[in-house]
Amino acid sequence: MEAGYSPEVCRQLVASAAGAGLLRPLHLTRHEAGDVLELDLTGVAPAWKARAWFEVERYVGGGFAGQVYRAVLRRADGGAEAASALPLVVGGTYALKMFVPWTRLGRALRDALYGVGFQAPFGLQTTPAAVRACALWHKLIRQGAAVRLGSADAVVDVHATFFDAGLGSMGEVLEWVSGRPWRLEVNDRLFIRPRHAGVVPPAECKTEYEAKRDFMRRMVALFHEMGAPELARQYEWWTMKSQPNVLKRTGGGGESSDGLVAVDFGPGLALLPFLPMSPGDVRLIARGLAAGRVVQFDRGDLDRLEEFAAAHLRHIVGLGAAVAELRLAETAYHDSQLDAAHHRLRVLTDGALRQRSCRAWAGHYEARRIMGSAAAERFSRRPLRLVLFILLGLVPLIGRLLQRLWGSAAYRRHAAAMLTDGAYLGRALRGHAAERLADWHRKGRAGPERALRLADRPVLFLVESATLGLLPRGMHRFLTDGRYAWQVLWRLIVRPVKLYFNEAFRREWLCGMIAEGRAEGLLSPAEADLLESQVDDPFIQKYLKCLAVHVCTLPVTQIVSGALAIYAFFFWAETWQEAWTYALGILALFQVTPISPGSFTRGAYVVYMILRDRTWKEYRVAAAVSFWKYIGYLGFPIQMVWKYPVLARFMAGRWATGAIHVVPVFGERGALLEHGAFNLFFNVPVSLRRRWQADGPERARVRGAARWVGAAGGIGFLPGPSGTLVAGLAAAAQGAAFYLGAAAWTVIAAAAATAVIGVPLAARLERRLGCEDPRMFVLDEVTGMLIAGMAAWMPWSRWGWLTLATAFLWFRVTDIWKPPPVRQLEDLPGGWGVVADDVMAGLYALALAAGCDLLLARFMGL
Repeated sequence: MEAGYSPEVCRQLVASAAGAGLLRPLHLTRHEAGDVLELDLTGVAPAWKARAWFEVERYVGGGFAGQVYRAVLRRADGGAEAASALPLVVGGTYALKMFVPWTRLGRALRDALYGVGFQAPFGLQTTPAAVRACALWHKLIRQGAAVRLGSADAVVDVHATFFDAGLGSMGEVLEWVSGRPWRLEVNDRLFIRPRHAGVVPPAECKTEYEAKRDFMRRMVALFHEMGAPELARQYEWWTMKSQPNVLKRTGGGGESSDGLVAVDFGPGLALLPFLPMSPGDVRLIARGLAAGRVVQFDRGDLDRLEEFAAAHLRHIVGLGAAVAELRLAETAYHDSQLDAAHHRLRVLTDGALRQRSCRAWAGHYEARRIMGSAAAERFSRRPLRLVLFILLGLVPLIGRLLQRLWGSAAYRRHAAAMLTDGAYLGRALRGHAAERLADWHRKGRAGPERALRLADRPVLFLVESATLGLLPRGMHRFLTDGRYAWQVLWRLIVRPVKLYFNEAFRREWLCGMIAEGRAEGLLSPAEADLLESQVDDPFIQKYLKCLAVHVCTLPVTQIVSGALAIYAFFFWAETWQEAWTYALGILALFQVTPISPGSFTRGAYVVYMILRDRTWKEYRVAAAVSFWKYIGYLGFPIQMVWKYPVLARFMAGRWATGAIHVVPVFGERGALLEHGAFNLFFNVPVSLRRRWQADGPERARVRGAARWVGAAGGIGFLPGPSGTLVAGLAAAAQGAAFYLGAAAWTVIAAAAATAVIGVPLAARLERRLGCEDPRMFVLDEVTGMLIAGMAAWMPWSRWGWLTLATAFLWFRVTDIWKPPPVRQLEDLPGGWGVVADDVMAGLYALALAAGCDLLLARFMGL
């Protein structure tokens, strides 16, 4: 949502729409801060009844499963019976979750996937039995957490369910958890030990990354043990977007594993067998199919739940009533949808199932005010008419309008009045414009003043929505809002210049970022105080000036590439086809080159700083990194790790999260891709630097042939995957030899020579360094790759570089995985074990790459 978004403006727009006196229902997509919601609550284990008034404090966020608000309970009225069971405290803060996304795209995608999977409307939004089943599973899993995770507080508490008529959605009242997804931490030990699930015991989890991964692994195991494997998808690590479902409570404890809490139990998207949405989904789909579940969403195994509960009666409070209600709710919910993948022939033979499904569809449309209550009753008794009604909604652009006209008498009266009453038509247009403009303002398409101004000019709004409103929101607002356009230009042009020349502005800018980090939980109060005390440090001021230079150089590459593309378009080409090829090729080339005009300018400035200050020590890392495109911004954060680790981590973390969320499809904030970007561009270089320093004594002891032959000219001393790098260089050399017409025997001779030389050389290095298979010895990788690359010289090979690339990939897989007898050959004494395992891995890769070539040649008829 736009930073300049004003809840008060949205409330004015919604009030304007409500005050238009329209005959149709109000289209409400969001609540705003200050709204008071009157809700009829049903408690979760036990099922008490009460009416409650909540005041919304703020919109927290949401996704495909719905939207979450922070709200304060202002009043509760449930009578004497509810008073004793009511767990809510007047004046207390709670989370309200509504099971409906507030954006049209979110609702459309969610409903489409669920409809394809279950041939039913999205149950959690409008089916009371569905939300009751979800809440009861949640409550029982919280009890299970007390058994397996040591505390029920490891799962957020769910208090009640309700229906919000304003949004047309079911919802839940939950415990409010103040916390954050995780802190991006400086970690210079990425290559010290592997981080696979289960490798690091909980007691040894030193980083929040490790602690959260272990916690989520144990949550998944708990779900499976309690009979809820489909709900476990909410905590599967490699969905890459499940990490925000676990928060670390504010003040939860000093250790990384303290205060972790699972907060989300309402899945948003059905997992279809032909549509995995992440790497982890592939395994989940395969596992579901093996268990007979074609579509995964929220179906549980109640028999397994009862077995778990029977084994832990002391911990499962109120077991009998909760499980009994859950069984009834699950049956009512799942028997209200056709779900052909589960019910199979019952869809054709069970008339009662079809009737319940019709009632669920009709109830869904009634809850969303697309049908009136009388029409819903009629449609639920006429399946063929209901099917036609559902299909009508698929008509592009006007489908929903046609449904409302058919299903709702209020909409028919509204349409008739618009056609016959000019004054009502004007009110209807203003009401529609105000409703839509509230969402425009939330999304950042219109600022507060312009949104209110357009609400009074509905015809202008309709014209704009059909033209400029089709553009991306940033471009739309840039073209229609002069103040916003100036702010964008100021950020891109004026601010970097001011940041470079004005020390007071630099201080204000950094303090503002620190305040944001404190508010977002990226910085603890102590860390924020520390950074504020360091703002005036001369080196930090130098860093900020270099950052300003970085921002100023961002357009350089675009300007140079655009100028060259225009020149090539008009002066290099002889035909239009060539002109477009040249222009687009130049633009694409500048985007993928590792060093661009902009990054070169930035790096040159760092070199200028070195010469001006006559010091190399303070700039050596920044000088190396700044020249590289896309990651040059991280030069100074990496440089500052040792002296200013908190500031370095904070700045790199903001860059990583900002870069990931340029593309919205990359998921919710706090997800794995953010951490991956932070690690790749920050912790990996820091870890490589640490390893380089740690290997210094060993480098000093390796001289002569061991350095220039065994370590491949010193490449083996490089931190990181030096073996992969050497193998890649060997593959490139083989490619050059192949295209120069070298005979196969020359490659065989080279492989034999490196093997013969490598055995005694490896043995000598082992004796000198006192360790087995020294890491810097990489001649064995050269031998293995030369053997694997022989696939390009096979009689049936037709692909050259492609074959060598395939051989390289197979060699790295077999060398790392080490299938028998590769691992056994490692145990041979002396240098024999160092070389023999790579020789065997190369033979494996040769056979696999040659086999791939042969299959491809036969498939293409060559």
